[in-house]
Amino acid sequence: MKAYLLAFNPQVVPRQTILNFLDTRAEVLNWMAILAGGILVISEQTAQALSALIRQQHPQLWFIVTEIPRGMNDGFLSKTAWDFINAPRSSGRWTP
Repeated sequence: MKAYLLAFNPQVVPRQTILNFLDTRAEVLNWMAILAGGILVISEQTAQALSALIRQQHPQLWFIVTEIPRGMNDGFLSKTAWDFINAPRSSGRWTP
């Protein structure tokens, strides 16, 4: 599992609309909303595959999906957010 950052403009597509969409996708094993236009996503898919899913649903939205490599990032986030990034786990929603 890998952690990704999905960054987008919430004035074009509201964050809740994106979250609702992510909840319908088995490719998205877990997510955490951290900023108005930023969502952490846990997936076994590639950034390209996740990007294709989002582009298909929201073709008008400009966004970026980028992997967050462990130990090669920094910023000011809560401990919960850093734990989410550094120890990616499924929510269990899509586990058989």
